[in-house]
Amino acid sequence: MKAMVKNKLIWHKIHLVIKIFIISLVSNTLKAQVLQEDKNRPDFLLDTVIKEDSFNSERSFEKSWNYFYPWGDTHNGSAKMYKKNIALLKGGILKLTSEKIYKNEGISKNPPYLKINYHSGAVFSKELITVTDSTPQYVISGYFKAPTKKGTWPAFWLTAAKSWPPEIDILEYKGNHENWQNTFTTTSKFATKRTFLIDADSQWHQYKVILKKYDSNHITVEYYIDNRNVEIHDGTSYMNKPLHLIINLQMEAVSGEPGPSGKTNYFAKDVEVIRFIKRDYLKGF
Repeated sequence: MKAMVKNKLIWHKIHLVIKIFIISLVSNTLKAQVLQEDKNRPDFLLDTVIKEDSFNSERSFEKSWNYFYPWGDTHNGSAKMYKKNIALLKGGILKLTSEKIYKNEGISKNPPYLKINYHSGAVFSKELITVTDSTPQYVISGYFKAPTKKGTWPAFWLTAAKSWPPEIDILEYKGNHENWQNTFTTTSKFATKRTFLIDADSQWHQYKVILKKYDSNHITVEYYIDNRNVEIHDGTSYMNKPLHLIINLQMEAVSGEPGPSGKTNYFAKDVEVIRFIKRDYLKGF
């Protein structure tokens, strides 16, 4: 009997040592990641909100993403979103496909209420992105092959979950090879950076934005293409404003008419969202 109790105590001690070792290893890994990301800010921990492998399977997809737009299946173009136009390909690739339709499906539910001419696809993040005092920085990135033909309107963007604006367009092509990166303060006041990419539709390019708290009202919006900083905008009144992250293939409208007569594909992979959490905030948990 004494031997059995002794063995149980030994195994308990072994399990305890292993547990402490694992906790220490994870903690040290997080510290290394933070210091590697920003050596001057060791008071932060990294939290991966959306992992790069979220398109690897239906199970991983459904942990991070919802189908369509946050408000429904139409928006400001001539495409209506359908689940059949959203596919997960081998290699962790999301494919959104638009296809021309010839039957009457009415008009979009959203301004400017265009006639529905296409079926297409859209997804949005389950978790909201909010720059706050406790989460003062986000890094949002992904690799894309974006269609550039007349009438195609692919986007990778952030929009207000409550009242618009804010809006941050990380990737937006409007029927040509010019990418628009926009930061909206009001409908008439916004900043734009336009970058020409001749192979945007045939080669993978990384599009990234870094959101950082500036003061109690403003954030900075840093835009990147292929890890090169192309512009920094001011996000006025963006603090504490929850945002949806959306990937969609809309059609026509500002991208021109008529759009393609057949199918158009828009590809995404390695989409990742990382937020910085202040260590002081975690002390209460």
